[in-house]
Amino acid sequence: MLPQRHDQLVNAYKAGTLPRPDIQWHQNLQDIDLSLQPDKLHLKLVAEGLSILPNVRLKTLVSRMREADAAIFRRKKLYEHAGDHQTSRALDLWLQGEKLIPPTILIFDQPFMDLVCRHGIPSTELQPVDGKHRLSICCYFGIHAIPILVLERQLDQIKRILK
Repeated sequence: MLPQRHDQLVNAYKAGTLPRPDIQWHQNLQDIDLSLQPDKLHLKLVAEGLSILPNVRLKTLVSRMREADAAIFRRKKLYEHAGDHQTSRALDLWLQGEKLIPPTILIFDQPFMDLVCRHGIPSTELQPVDGKHRLSICCYFGIHAIPILVLERQLDQIKRILK
């Protein structure tokens, strides 16, 4: 993305004239190339297998996240940091009619911690591991439902959490 386009979007946001994008998502795993993500998912997670959960109520999703993550999305703000080029990149792609990869939401359970060699206390809360800027944009524009990517082995557990 060109720096001037980022500046245009930031200035439009500050002026309250940011155009509402036509938010479209890839809905089929075969259409998704995860290597295109700026912050790629851990290869072990991709190898484990992912599923798409369509039409997840955004409000419910945010309410089931760790409070630190949920607070970010409840603020409904964009560009909290002037150099937030990832927000501009996602916005610009949507404004051009592109489909984007759904955010990846996981549970940091013990198998997850062991798989990616993370230390800490396992959790049953939902955590966005990729797509925070896309989630922020959706919250800002009041989108009601979005698809999310989840680990195949966590699919049923995440469905239960989201009910």
